[in-house]
Amino acid sequence: MSSDRRQEKQARRKSKSKSKQKQARQSGTSGAEAMHIREGIKNSIAECLIDNSNANQGMRIIMITKMSGLNIVIIGSFIIDTYCLGIKDCFLKAGTVEQYKNQREIRPFEKIKPEDAKKIIHDTVEWSRSIGFEPHKDFKKAFKIFADIDENDSKIKIEFGREGKPFYIAGPFDSPAKCKKIISTLKKNCGRESEDFNFMMPNAEHMNFDEEEGRWEGSENL
Repeated sequence: MSSDRRQEKQARRKSKSKSKQKQARQSGTSGAEAMHIREGIKNSIAECLIDNSNANQGMRIIMITKMSGLNIVIIGSFIIDTYCLGIKDCFLKAGTVEQYKNQREIRPFEKIKPEDAKKIIHDTVEWSRSIGFEPHKDFKKAFKIFADIDENDSKIKIEFGREGKPFYIAGPFDSPAKCKKIISTLKKNCGRESEDFNFMMPNAEHMNFDEEEGRWEGSENL
């Protein structure tokens, strides 16, 4: 690695570190935010949305909101992989109406019934657990926003896996070690034969995993 490239990476890491520290200060669950979540979560659903634009890759995003005060929104967000990993990421946080509107406009969200959204999430967790994958560590906290919703009122059904089999698509931040662990889990729970599950990995001959950046080189352009 050239000196210029090394210095460029060090500068990016320094900038990224400062940005993360700033975000942590801004988005950390303060006492005020915790109070808004505690009170707002008791209220009725304000809006429930789903982004199905990447459903052909097994990915969906569900976002559900409740109001807490005049300008505070409680947001529950879930990134869902129905092909393999289940609930990949989620959070429950408080923000302003303006912040929520900005976040909502980033993706092509559509309205969905809260009971349908809860059933999709519930069924995804059950299926992914059956093949060895637990939901994101913040799932229990985030899922509380659905406490007053009964998924049994929903008749929605979605297909898990692709063509009836788990299908792992490695993401840009999935290191070779993580990929290996996921494949090992699939072999343990689904079977060791190639017909039991499918996967798609980065082409290691043409792409390198940058340990410092924590992602596959070139994946930022994908």
